[in-house]
Amino acid sequence: MTIQKLKKNLKELKKQKHFIDSCVWIELYLQEGKWEKVHDYIGELKNKKYKPHVNLIIIGEVIKTIKLKSKKQLEDINDFLSLLDLLGVKIIDITHISIYKGYNDFYDNLHVSKKDSMDILNLSSAYNNTLNFFVTIEDKEKPIWKDNYLRNLIKIKTL
Repeated sequence: MTIQKLKKNLKELKKQKHFIDSCVWIELYLQEGKWEKVHDYIGELKNKKYKPHVNLIIIGEVIKTIKLKSKKQLEDINDFLSLLDLLGVKIIDITHISIYKGYNDFYDNLHVSKKDSMDILNLSSAYNNTLNFFVTIEDKEKPIWKDNYLRNLIKIKTL
């Protein structure tokens, strides 16, 4: 391995460690309800220009952590949505229509393969709740799933 490759690998390892450390802190601050600290960490992670799939990992951590056991459920939801906004995630609320109608409507517009879209929908089924979102994430250079156009459809049952 050349010195240049070693330096590149070291830089990537440091970036990954920073990301993991930040996710741990995000989870702790979420449990304690310290939203300002969470915003700071997520803003910092976003400034490091992580790819969209990394943003999805952060969103997953946020979703797993928020249990809505507090008395301020509406505030928690609004804070969660603002976290997604900080991550550059576009949210389309589809709670008022069936999942299948929503899926068919968006499928044509997003140009993602049917198989990939259904895989994503299935992957997200681990989350249980009452709020349903279609989330689109753009990355012109490197789509998250191969053979997709610029956007990837993800259905997340949150909170």
